Amino acid sequence: MPILGEPMVGHLVDRVLQAKSLDQVVLATTELIGDDPLVELAEARGIQCYRGDSEDVLARIHGAMVAFDADPVVEILGDNPLVHSDLIDDVMAFYYDGAFDYASNATTEFPQAGSQVPKFPIGIRVEVIRAEALERCHQAAGDPEMREHSALHIYSNPDHFRVGLLPADGVWSRLNQPELTFAVNYRRNFDLISKIFELCLPEDQNFSLPVVLKALDKHPELRALMGAPE
Repeated sequence: MPILGEPMVGHLVDRVLQAKSLDQVVLATTELIGDDPLVELAEARGIQCYRGDSEDVLARIHGAMVAFDADPVVEILGDNPLVHSDLIDDVMAFYYDGAFDYASNATTEFPQAGSQVPKFPIGIRVEVIRAEALERCHQAAGDPEMREHSALHIYSNPDHFRVGLLPADGVWSRLNQPELTFAVNYRRNFDLISKIFELCLPEDQNFSLPVVLKALDKHPELRALMGAPE
């Protein structure tokens, strides 16, 4: 879907490419003919592409890891178009500092974070996974839900994997708004993201997440576009 003349996922790729901590960016998509435009987009953006199983996301991510000899793997979902390079770099630093098997910025998607941990909004998640941990996950996860959500087996088993969650505090304290969601699952969510890009992109091609919140403060009516339709 286009936003300001570019596919939404293209805007995401542009933002990810600004991260200083990444060696390469790979668009992992499916072997379905309908995803051919994503391959063309990857070529146009000068990034690699991997095509895998349309149903088994974990196998697809694992396949991309093997194909491009990635360690660690940084997984960013295509329906999270506001992920920012600064957050990628900070989650990566957090991963290395803690010697984790898996690290992510904390959100309400992680019940083990507890109520006292400051949490980021939904839809800006950065997941960093050690290759050895992803290999174990790929071999052990049999439940269909854990194949669809590639790291679910890892962060659901903290006794077997060292899991770290970056809190929304310090430089990220402004993002401690777990009630917000920027994930694109419905047309109304896409309309929200479109409006945010229209408001922010002309001022800064790599606009930050605090800038997104400032735009929401100026246009509180946009919050009604978050989440599922009632």
